[in-house]
Amino acid sequence: MSEIRRTTTIEEIDVEPREPLISLSEVLAGGGWLAFQGLKLAATTAVVGTKLAVRGGIALSNAIREQRRHATFSEIDGIAKSSSSAREAVTSLAAFSTLQVPSRGANALSVKLQALVAKNDRAGVAAVAKELMAARQDRLQAQLIPLIAESCRAIGFTPERIDAARGLIKVKGQGRQSAVIEVAKAKDGGVQLHADTDGFEGGACIECFHEPFTREVKARGVQYELEERRTKQPRPVVDVRRTGHRIHVRSAN
Repeated sequence: MSEIRRTTTIEEIDVEPREPLISLSEVLAGGGWLAFQGLKLAATTAVVGTKLAVRGGIALSNAIREQRRHATFSEIDGIAKSSSSAREAVTSLAAFSTLQVPSRGANALSVKLQALVAKNDRAGVAAVAKELMAARQDRLQAQLIPLIAESCRAIGFTPERIDAARGLIKVKGQGRQSAVIEVAKAKDGGVQLHADTDGFEGGACIECFHEPFTREVKARGVQYELEERRTKQPRPVVDVRRTGHRIHVRSAN
């Protein structure tokens, strides 16, 4: 028996980034052109009963986003459209700590946002935020690929092929045992892991690969939960060189 497993969106990786990053909120606070710090403080701390001290619904939505951290492409569009101005859109989006930029690009980002606010261009603000999200996907994928390869080696599976451009790692175990792990860029803007095992007898894939792989990856600082697991029908081992396609997990529904 072999299995396909898919994780939830990965929001936390306890791995040092390749270059220093700065959040959108820090860019705004550092530039001094938006009163973001006061809004953020009021949104997250000034709650008495059901009354919020700053603009009611906006403060509440910002506080919720602070707790969740992860934005989605569709949510960015929704915030931009529902905001009364580009300034409000920028301030609301800054509550997502995952909207980050390398420190060297902070000044350029601040200048770009100031220009969009001056033109009251809410769509432009959304486009910039989605660029930050896409760049984060690229960074997470690049960080995860070597980490996953080392995790597989640690549990006795040798990487046979690493396709960094598509986020695919194929590893080989004993005999016919193999696995393909995809670091997938999710449509909502996050990153997920898809693990597809083959060549295991009975439930050996769980004991020999899935469980030790999960322990090893989490021990290396990757935080996620299992979203889907399903048993596969017997079939040949996936050969990504022959198929030329990324691994996609279909819903059981």
